[in-house]
Amino acid sequence: MGNSSFVPKNILTDAGLKRHWQNRKKVKIIVSIVILLAIIGGFFYWYETQVGSYQRNLNKKNTSNLKIPQLFSRGDYRVEDRVDGKYIVVDKVGLTAKVPAGWRVEFEGNDMSDGTSQYWVNLLSQDAEKKGSLVIKGCGITMTLGYEEKNNKDLNEQILAMQDNSQDNNLFRTGYQYKIFNIGKNKGVKWIGKENDTFGKNVGLDIPVGVAQTIGLSSIFPVNNAGICENHWEDFLKTIDLR
Repeated sequence: MGNSSFVPKNILTDAGLKRHWQNRKKVKIIVSIVILLAIIGGFFYWYETQVGSYQRNLNKKNTSNLKIPQLFSRGDYRVEDRVDGKYIVVDKVGLTAKVPAGWRVEFEGNDMSDGTSQYWVNLLSQDAEKKGSLVIKGCGITMTLGYEEKNNKDLNEQILAMQDNSQDNNLFRTGYQYKIFNIGKNKGVKWIGKENDTFGKNVGLDIPVGVAQTIGLSSIFPVNNAGICENHWEDFLKTIDLR
């Protein structure tokens, strides 16, 4: 009873206290990692649904009901150096668009085993840096052209609905802003997506051509460069010509 070395079970020794705080530290690290992974996972989910699906499916609300469009081949895009600058030319749809001064042109896509290819084009500012398909610094514009009758039909219906001031939930995504964009005799759907405080604003212009082709243009304005990128985007749209 008088043994001074006796320590009640509810009292921590120095070693036990040390183990206790080490365990708490490990728990905090694990929780932090889980939260970080959730944030990263949430971003990639947001990016795929808001941006990646756009590039592949050309402005659709319910991607589960879509067929991936047949994108144009690498050879369908030409880069022309003219007196006033560099242009992207796609004869298949009669498109010309001026590359912003000093920007580079990158082609991205796949070459198929049957000899065909499917590509889109990235226009990137001099200071642009990418992580995967995401521009994380500088500015960029993506051009995605392809065949898809369903997308073409829905875009034409969107244009008619906007002209008639109709709100068809099957044609418009919640939280997006839409307006008609005129290019000569042609009309397209210009849109602004939901803005993300971390990754910026997602914008685009979709243009139906004929009965089966679609032109998709899109850009992301990184938060730290939003104003400059928006100016480049608006100036780029003014250079588009369809013949």
